[in-house]
Amino acid sequence: MDETTQNMFREDDPQAAAELLGKLERGSQEAWKVPEQAWARDHQVLAGASDMARELHDQLLDAQHWTVESHLREPGESAQQFAERYQVGAEEDEPEWARVTEDTRRIALAAGLELQRRHPEAGREAGS
Repeated sequence: MDETTQNMFREDDPQAAAELLGKLERGSQEAWKVPEQAWARDHQVLAGASDMARELHDQLLDAQHWTVESHLREPGESAQQFAERYQVGAEEDEPEWARVTEDTRRIALAAGLELQRRHPEAGREAGS
């Protein structure tokens, strides 16, 4: 587990671990959407987006392993099942999730603007 992920799991708190694991899983899934969409448009954006998605995915895997190794989560138990077991509601973490994903949204917006700058014809075609 890298130091960043390790710092996220400083405390032996199952509810906090369940919340964080859920956030990492959703963030990883959302992050992979960016390179998939960028693939057809611009390979340079893809490289940066893929690096970000790969880093989030690595953190997710580390978190998954850590929660099982520390006996907080059962082997094979999904993040959703883990969260449900600790009654972690998605509604409760929406403001926190928005704060945590703000940088990702900004990167996606910047990538979209850069694509429009580099390929203005693609924007016109989509709007037609």
